[in-house]
Formats: sequence, structure tokens, C-alpha cells
Amino acid sequence: MQTSKQDKQWQIREMYRMYTFAIVCIVVPSGLRFLVSFAEETQWIHRAWTLQEVVAPPSVAVLFSWNHGDGEALARLLGETYYGRIEVVTRGRSAMAGLGNVLTLCAGGCFEFTPDDADTAVSPLLVEAALFGQVQSHADAGALTVDNHIAFPHITALGFAIDRNLDTEEMRDFCIWQCALVRTSSRPVDMIFSIMGILGVILDPKEFADDDRLGATIALAREILRQGRSANWLAMHITIPPCPQLSTFPTLPRTSVAGRAMYDLPSGGEQTLVLADAVYPNDIGLFPPLKGSMDGSGYLSFHARAFMVVTAPEAMTLPGNSPYDNPVCPTQLRAMDGSKWTIMSDDVGISMDYEHSASPLSLSQEPRSFAVILGWYNDMPAETNGDNIRAMLITEHTNGLYHVRSYFVLSHEAIQWASTRTVQHFCVGGPE
Repeated sequence: MQTSKQDKQWQIREMYRMYTFAIVCIVVPSGLRFLVSFAEETQWIHRAWTLQEVVAPPSVAVLFSWNHGDGEALARLLGETYYGRIEVVTRGRSAMAGLGNVLTLCAGGCFEFTPDDADTAVSPLLVEAALFGQVQSHADAGALTVDNHIAFPHITALGFAIDRNLDTEEMRDFCIWQCALVRTSSRPVDMIFSIMGILGVILDPKEFADDDRLGATIALAREILRQGRSANWLAMHITIPPCPQLSTFPTLPRTSVAGRAMYDLPSGGEQTLVLADAVYPNDIGLFPPLKGSMDGSGYLSFHARAFMVVTAPEAMTLPGNSPYDNPVCPTQLRAMDGSKWTIMSDDVGISMDYEHSASPLSLSQEPRSFAVILGWYNDMPAETNGDNIRAMLITEHTNGLYHVRSYFVLSHEAIQWASTRTVQHFCVGGPE
């Protein structure tokens, strides 16, 4: 069917809507030629177009090779216990389970399985779960343990994305952006076309070249904001460098039809892009979702709580590996890129009217920089006693225009302090 360019463009525009009509979507991670077991890693979760296949339909199941019969699966992640059901399709050959359950079972790398007909005196079977990513220690030594940390945040992000019980649209959309960031396709522009329907936007594929991921990203972000929705992509990945041309986004990775998303390291070389943590934004009333507008060059204009920062002296130290000096009322911060900063008094940076305020260099011999508070982010599971507050480090590169340099994390104990910072206006994008 895709020999017709016009037909292909129609399919791209309508594909998400078509999937919403499905009663159930059956995922075959290895493709239709054969079934793989839980222990075999596949590239299904890294392919761009598979995302809308599982977000749009009301029900999604996974079909896999299986010879252990019907039964109950159990996984433990960070002290929490999760249960799932595995149902045989063809005895001795295959079985199915709900996608949400399979993602949970795979997030830690292994799970326990108890067949329905098992003797109560028999210990559960320990099963390696590598369908969507293999824990390297399991591959190297064959050592499995059921009480695990989250080995694969991208699996957890997809679990959030398909969860129909999330409290807000911002939670889901943030996870969609995370899922898309680590996926690949033969055409860079498809990284946007494959999620636009999920995010409630339909772009015209004729308007973008195959390699114009940047232009399509700006177009999608502009339309999301025009609809009155939030900039739900901010801080989706806080440990890789920002995109040089569109700094409110992380570096846009290189994609390929049969590989992993890769990005260039500042020091040279390249690295596989993986999510650093499993988080989602949570609007708890003190930090409403950041909204605004974006121009055709990708500059995001918005109002948000912020505080001015300046480069800290080289001799400044922070306790241990802490990203701040004081969890309740910080005065010194370490950004995710390793740079260290001193927080200025709130009244120093309060005026953003350049016609009546001091020159950026009147306070220090460096461009003005601010930490823009983005909000509260829950970990998985929903921990509220960690470094739950995220802020975006921005620096002025021309009069009134800023770019993202890195990010800060603040303690949950700083919520009262952060919620009283002054609301200011910024225009952030570029810088190239």
C-alpha cells in the first residue's frame, strides 16, 4: 500500500485514529514469523510506530512463547509487590498477558511464576524477563533475584503512558515524550509523526522533509501550546545535553530503522540514549503546569517562578554528592552537568524589564542565569520524600533571550521555599 506517497501521507495522519477503533491490540514483540520467550530481548519497545499501537486501543495484550501453563506472576520493585496473570493460548507453546502486567514484570528483569496446578510445597519458578531489555548481570552471570530496582526506566515510562488511571493529561503526555525520545525509525521526522496523534495534534506530512525532525518538533510543540496545554516535554531527560537549536528539548538523537537511539557526547564519540529515571510530573497545586507560546524558531515564552543564580567560586563544596547545600532553604546548587551555582537574593532578579533594569553584566561579569522551577516530579513508586522538585537552568545569550544549560533537582523539603519564588517572564530557545 505504501508505494503511493499520497496514500502513505494519509495513513500517517489517520493511523492513531484507526487504532482507537480496535477492541484489543495484540503485541508480538518478535514479529509475526516466530514467538520469543520472556528471556529473549527484542527491539519492539525501541521502534517509533509501536507506541501509538499500544496507547490508542482500550486493551492491549502481549503474545509470547511459553510452556509453563496458566498461573500467577509476581514481581517486586523497590519494596512494592505486583501481581499479574499469564493465560495459555496454545498449551506447551504460547501464552498471553496484559501489556501493563508484562511491562511491570520486565521492569526489574525477572519475576516469580506459580502455575495454577502447582503443589503448594513447590517453590515458584524464577523467570528472566528480558523482552524489552536485558539486565547485563543476568546475561553475564545468570544470577536472578526477584527483589529488584527499576532496571529499565523506559519500560516504566511506557507503563505510565498506557495507564488510564493517571490523574492528569500532563502526566501521560510527559511519559509519551520520554518513550518517544528513546525510540527509532528510518526517517527522523517519523519520531514526531508517530506521536502527534497521541498528543492530540495532526500535522501535514507534506510540509516536512524526511530528516526535518527539528521542524516537526517545533510545529508539534507550537500546536500543543496553541491549544492551551502545557509544555509537557520540559525536563523529560535532565542528564543529557539540551538540543543546541531547541534547548527546551534534550538533544534529538540519531535514529535508524534497526538500531537504538544514539546521541553525540560533548567530549566526542557517541552513546546510546537511555532514560535516567522513572518519573512523571505531579501538579500538587503549588506548581501548575507551565504554559505559554512558541514562535517559529522554537523560542518558548512563558511565566514561571524562578530565582537568579551566578557561577559559584571554584572552592565551593557541597556535602557528599548532594545537589544542594540545604534541603529546606538552599543557597548553593550543583546542576546535572556538574556546574556549581550560588543563589542570589530573590529581589536581585525580580525585574525582567530591560528598559528599566540594570545591564546583565552590572551584577557580575557573566550573562544572567536563572533557575526556573518546573514543578514536582514523582518517582516510581510515587515517592514524596526525595529530590522531587526540578528546575531548569537558563542563561541569557542575547538581550532578553535565554537557552537551557542544564537542570537542578531540589529536595521535597524545599517546597515551601520554592513556592514563594517570584513569578517572572522568560523567552527560552536556541541558542544556535
